[in-house]
Amino acid sequence: EEARAKGMGSREHDLLADFGSVPIPMTPWWFRARLLYHYQPFDKSIFGCVKQPLWWLLLVCSLIPYAGIRIIYFSVILVMLLRGCPADEFQLVSFVLSLKGSQFFSSG
Repeated sequence: EEARAKGMGSREHDLLADFGSVPIPMTPWWFRARLLYHYQPFDKSIFGCVKQPLWWLLLVCSLIPYAGIRIIYFSVILVMLLRGCPADEFQLVSFVLSLKGSQFFSSG
């Protein structure tokens, strides 16, 4: 922890973690922030994501091609990404890549 605090990465993490305002719990903005953080956390690698059950649930939902589940899932994620004014270009590009990747793995 102390070695991390001395490095540049810790200062950048603190700046990003303090960016914006904390949404009021149990409001639509809180659910949006929570879902998008578990969808693409800014401070965790894939190994940190694997430990989160909500990340696994989101992954499974993105790979189910039946009954329009994948379409609804990615539509909700897209609306949530676009609702953050202005939309972040990196998140939108990552969204398109994950959409195409899940399409390849689930549909062939």
